[in-house]
This record gives sequence, C-alpha cells and structure tokens, in this order.
Amino acid sequence: MTIVQQVRPVTGLLLPRRSFSTWTLKKRDFSLFAASKETPKNSRPYSFYFADWVDNDKAQDTLGSQMIRTLSSQTESTTPIDSEPVRPFRILFLGTPEVAAETLQTLHEASRQSLLEEDTATPKLPPFEIAGVVTQPPRPRNKRSKKLVQSPVGQLALDLDLPLLTPQKANSKRFLDQLAELPKEEDGDDESATTATNNNNNNSTDVDIYPHGLAPIDLCITAAYGQYLPKRFLATPALGTVNIHPSLLPKWRGASPVQRSLQAGDNPIGVTVLYTVSAMDAGPIIAQEEYTLDDENDEEETKSATFLLPTLFQKGTQLLLEKLSDILAGKITMDTAQAQTEDDATAATLIHSTEGQLRPWDETAEQCIYKYRGFSMWPQTYMYIQVVANDDDSNDDGDDDDTELPVIKVKITQARVLRNDNGTLVKQEPTQTLQMGPNKKNDGLRVTCFDGSVLEVLKVQPAGRPKPFAARDLQNGYPKATLQWHVQDDMATLDHVPAGTEKRKR
Repeated sequence: MTIVQQVRPVTGLLLPRRSFSTWTLKKRDFSLFAASKETPKNSRPYSFYFADWVDNDKAQDTLGSQMIRTLSSQTESTTPIDSEPVRPFRILFLGTPEVAAETLQTLHEASRQSLLEEDTATPKLPPFEIAGVVTQPPRPRNKRSKKLVQSPVGQLALDLDLPLLTPQKANSKRFLDQLAELPKEEDGDDESATTATNNNNNNSTDVDIYPHGLAPIDLCITAAYGQYLPKRFLATPALGTVNIHPSLLPKWRGASPVQRSLQAGDNPIGVTVLYTVSAMDAGPIIAQEEYTLDDENDEEETKSATFLLPTLFQKGTQLLLEKLSDILAGKITMDTAQAQTEDDATAATLIHSTEGQLRPWDETAEQCIYKYRGFSMWPQTYMYIQVVANDDDSNDDGDDDDTELPVIKVKITQARVLRNDNGTLVKQEPTQTLQMGPNKKNDGLRVTCFDGSVLEVLKVQPAGRPKPFAARDLQNGYPKATLQWHVQDDMATLDHVPAGTEKRKR
C-alpha cells in the first residue's frame, strides 16, 4: 500500500469504491488517499491528480510532484469520491500593459465559454477559470499627477471582478504566501471578502486589492508582466508557468524583443509560447508562429512596433489557446517541449533614449528605417538639422560666406526608403544637403546617407512644436536657406555598446 499525500485535484476523479478510500480534510481541494501505486484501469479518462509520493513509512520523495493520469474509459460503475462538484482548472494570469490586457480579455472569454455545458468554441477547451490576476502596482499617470492609477491589466481585472494582486516585487514573501494559501470561506455579509476597488491610494509595499489566498493554482500564464519570477513562484503551479514572448526564440530574449528584431531588420519576425524557467526567456518552446513583413507595402506604419506588438500578442494568445488543452492534459510538459539552442540566443536589452537618433553619416537608409520601425512607440526617431542661410547680397567687406543658424532637433514621425519602380534602392551622390522631392503633394525631404541611399522624411515635429507637420514645410519655412543633416552623435554620451548589436549567451 502506498500513501499519497497532498493530492491536488485538477478535475473531478471518479474511481471505483472498492479500489480507493478517502478521508476529506477540512481544507478545500485537498484529500488524503490510501491507494495502490498502480493507476486503476476502470477510472475516467479525463481525470488528473498531482501528488507527492511517500513510500510506506519511508519519507522518500520520488521526483517531487507526480501526476496520475487515468487512461481507461471502461463503463464500470463508479462513485464520486468527493461530495463537492468537479472544479475547473485554475489559471493565474500575470501581465501589465495594454497588449497583456487584450490577452486577459481573450482568456477570460475563453474560460467562460469552457464552463458552458455546451461548449461550441474551437478549439474545445477543458473547463478552466481565471483564479486571479497579478500586475504591477498602481502608479501615477504622469509626473505631474500624484493620483495612483491601475495598469491596463489591473483595471480590466477590476472591471471583470477578478481577484487582483499588485505586489511591488514578485519575490515578496507576503505575495508568495498568498498564492499558496487557500481562499477563506466567505460569508455573504463579509465585507473583507469583497474586492477593494478604492484601494488605489494605498502606498504600502504590496498593494493587495484581493485580501485572500488563491490556492490551488494549476497553471500560470504571463504576458509582458515586467518582473523576474523567483523559483518559489515557479514551483507554485502544478502544471508550470507559460509565457507569451513576441520573438522567434532563442533570438531576442529580454525586455524589448519586438523593438530589437525590427531594429535588426529581421524578416520574418514572430511569437513564441514557452515554459518559464529561472533564466530569462530560456525555457522549452511549446509553439512558435512566424509573421512576415510585406516589403512591397509602402505603409511603414504596418511594419512598426506600434502595430506589430499588439498583433504578435494577439497571435500568441491564439497560439496558446490552441495548445492549452494539451498543456492542461499533461500531453505538453516541460520535458516534452522543445529545448532552446543556446548558441543562437541574442539579448533584447532595454532601449536607451539616444538610440533613436538617425545618423546618416554612418547609417544607411535601410538602417534608419529599421530604427524608425523599432522605436515607433518609444523613444521614437529624431535627427539634427542645420539651417544654413544663403545670402545672395555681398557683405560690406565683399565676403559671400554662408551664415550658420542654430541647429534644430526634429522628431521623425513619418518616413520611407526611396526605391526605384523595380524595388531596388535609389542611389545618388552622397551629400549632407536635404533635397525636396519633385512631387509637391506626396514627396518630402530626402536625406542622402553616406552610402548614397536615400531616406525620404515625410513628417517632422521640431522640438517645442505641439504637432507634426509635412517635412516639406520645414524647408518652406526657410526659403533662402539650405537644410543639412548635422553630425551630433548623442550615442557618444552612452557608457555601453549600443544594445541589440551583439550576441550573448544567456
């Protein structure tokens, strides 16, 4: 006889009365079983239990947490071992920005559909519920405001009436204890059990919108949460932690995968669903999907991080839903998922604001447009333009020198690479002078780079101006002047090698 301790039911397990006996403990969802170590042959096929095995009187842990999966579907008479109804899988979601909020919304809708008696969703999912939501703590909306506001994920969780936790740090003992605690029995008049929606001005270390425990947790799903998850957290869910990462791993591990892949000119890009391990974005891969940029499409906005980041998270969410049944069934595990190749790993490090500078003296037009795409959300791209006034009238001393005006910093809000009709790059004699395109309606200012390739700037926003305007109007504002790109290397102020250009092993 083998004793199974701390058994955590994931779905209801129906077993023959003669094969098993049970004693239900006071704590919800935990039972103690006396059972043979073999899986019974006449139990239901969809049932799962997670247990730590202790062999007789020997407290010997064999590989930690093991799963008993019943495989047979024989119709022999069965009796429920527990009077409580079958519970769905419990999933904890972690995320922070708007793209993660869209993922949470999709998962919440899928969970509600999975709980219906007649689930018509495709793919069909086993019953699951969002047990709780974890996000970054409330912060001021801007530097001028002192009022704390929830993250997009936090606000959505409150709107959906989901339990919400906002720890300052994911390694907080208070937070980790809360994940391991069972929820308290709630009375109808117990105000402490309700969601504290007016707790936004709480400045404690951990802002707990939901004051109770969330155990048991079967699976964690993360999407742009923004904090490192400690080993104790990763050991909490029985089925592990799954992450949506918007790059084709092992390439671009880290904080800015979409931005770095676009900056590097990658095509295709993509999204990965993977298990989370202690090393950043280094876990086994569950599934990947590529996304190819249309080089023949002149609309640069559809190739920018602003457009592609939510697009990749949407595709990643659907990819996760396609694999969720197999994950919950134990068909896909940390062991069966595809291990990453460390030799191909590259780091997608945090972006410095000065990396948005366009440097035509040593960057090609394509390199400039890759920056424009990658940094469209932040810090955006900019360049320095020098205005040189040409005086046609001779000075009193007979000199006819140009008069230099102050250098202006302009943000590039719309641009494209100039190409011939056959798609090849336009090449011309390198020059610092910005030239007006021949078409007054559609053309902008043409910036010739050091190699002769041409970046056409269509809209700009000079420093101090509230809105962007057509780049041609910048030249029209100086009818007797010449505009030139100006060499002022802001990257020289950095104390590190420009990120995203080197390969690092993680």
